[in-house]
Amino acid sequence: MWSVPVRDQEHKKTLLPAGIYDFEVISVYDKNPEGNPLRSQKGDPKVSLLLKLWDETGREVTMYDYLINSDNMYWKSKHFIEAAKLEAVVTLSEDNCYHFDPMAFKGACGKVEIGLQIAKPKNNSTSEKWADRNIVIDYIKSEANEELKAPVMDDDIPF
Repeated sequence: MWSVPVRDQEHKKTLLPAGIYDFEVISVYDKNPEGNPLRSQKGDPKVSLLLKLWDETGREVTMYDYLINSDNMYWKSKHFIEAAKLEAVVTLSEDNCYHFDPMAFKGACGKVEIGLQIAKPKNNSTSEKWADRNIVIDYIKSEANEELKAPVMDDDIPF
């Protein structure tokens, strides 16, 4: 028999409040431990990102997010690429598709909107629930990422 201490209150202390945070991608996975490509529940290819985030006190929190290659989730990959300023490692094809090697995402930084997912029932015919957890709502393109305008040259400087 196992004895597992209940630490719900300790777990809740590690969660971030909903808000916008800086992130860094510290690991990228596109294969499972057996070497097979990662797939969503619907069978679409996906990439797992291990993100490091910082709250306003500088406390580090890590969490996973997934980019899924599907018609319903393309926006998330697009927003991630824009937020992390990764346009240089992405090719946009004539058919208006992004092509990229997800391994190039390691070390990418940007801003992310984080939410809180309240405990959900496990799908195992019991009353067990998954713990509350942080989730990525969206990746935020920063204004600093917008194209900079050329400075105005003022030649009216007296000499």
